[in-house]
Amino acid sequence: MGRTKSPVNTELNVEVPLSDNINVNLNAMTQHRMEIMQQFGDGLPYERDRIVHEARFYMAQSAESMLEAGKRLIILKENEPHGDFTNILENELGLAPQVARRMMQASMKFLGEGDEPTKRSTLSVL
Repeated sequence: MGRTKSPVNTELNVEVPLSDNINVNLNAMTQHRMEIMQQFGDGLPYERDRIVHEARFYMAQSAESMLEAGKRLIILKENEPHGDFTNILENELGLAPQVARRMMQASMKFLGEGDEPTKRSTLSVL
């Protein structure tokens, strides 16, 4: 045995006023968005496709730059004594040896001997 069905009013009341708190929150969010666009938007309006394209471009550019830096680190390591190489990393480049090692390993993998096209194409996706 179930309960008797109670009537439910599912009609929307269009005349219900919004609370002032909602308007304050929306205004604050809009103001924050405008500040972000003013600071980082280069004076251009927000367009999602353009922003995604630019982010993809800069990510690929930074990946390529890190691989090129890794190549230079490999050259430095091969030509400098151990103590001098570590000193250059830490004092002149501001890199921790672990970070430099990862950069060199990535360069060897993606730009090393043979330069396999599959590795290059993998990098281009970044």
